[in-house]
Amino acid sequence: MLNLRIALLTFLSIQICACASVSKQKAYEKMVTEFRDRLELLSGAESEDCGSFGRGEDGNVEVACANGAMAAGKAFRLYGRDLGIDSILYKGVAVDASGKMFLVVGDSDRHGGGSWRAHPAVSSFSCETRSGVFTPENVFECVGRKEQ
Repeated sequence: MLNLRIALLTFLSIQICACASVSKQKAYEKMVTEFRDRLELLSGAESEDCGSFGRGEDGNVEVACANGAMAAGKAFRLYGRDLGIDSILYKGVAVDASGKMFLVVGDSDRHGGGSWRAHPAVSSFSCETRSGVFTPENVFECVGRKEQ
């Protein structure tokens, strides 16, 4: 009887972990969708999608696209992905047709990755209009940011 209880407890523990993993994956996917939708909403549906780059990628092609769009006075959007301590972070820049700039930040788990249930968040900020050239190092800087 004791062996049956141990087997049952082991089985239930595995099921709980599996459900938590699925829940976190769905929360992450929902955050990514909301993040991309917010970038497009702020930059405009006709804005140029300059793509994305992640840690370990140089981002030069995506940033060159943003610089080209900015020089031509066109709306654009691009984002980067990075690993936080215990979650995945997304940062994006959106510039609309009038030149207004926004920073969008997505976090796959704003409370940290230690809990069994994820708490994703997407926030957006207006930024002061920038002059100069974007680089992969400065493209997500937002001067004078105000939460939207």
